[in-house]
Order: sequence, then structure tokens, then C-alpha cells
Amino acid sequence: MDSDRKSYVVYNSETGDVVYQYHSSVARGGTSPSEAELEMTAIEVGALAGKHSSSKLAALSVDAADLKRGFRYSVDLSSRELRSTPL
Repeated sequence: MDSDRKSYVVYNSETGDVVYQYHSSVARGGTSPSEAELEMTAIEVGALAGKHSSSKLAALSVDAADLKRGFRYSVDLSSRELRSTPL
């Protein structure tokens, strides 16, 4: 089954610390939400899951293959690039 898959990290917009990973999948024939809708949903779900204020969160689209176990993730606030540090 083909699908449209997208992944996001939700991060604190003041510190860059990633607080949540969000993955979306739309089956073939389904309608994909817009990028803005996906980012908003990622932030809302991340806020609820981690009990964070959504006003301090932002989302960054990433390749799911870049998210591996055993790493802590952050976003460089000036370049908006994903950074990883081994645990």
C-alpha cells in the first residue's frame, strides 16, 4: 500500500529542545493535509502529550530516517536544522 508519509519534530521555540516527534500517513487515494495544517496538528498533539504551552512550540519537517533511538534531538534556532546528540 502506497502512502504519503511526513514526519515532524516539535520543539521549544526558545531553547530548541525537541519535545515530541509527530508522524502522519495518508493512504493512497486519501487527501493530504496542507503543510501548515500538519505543522499545526503536530504542535497541538505535542503540546497535549507533553503538557507544554503550544505558544512556545514550533514544528520542523524532517526525514523519519534521521530519527534514531539513542539520541537526543534539538533544533538549531538560527538555521532551523535538526541536531542530534548521543544519549
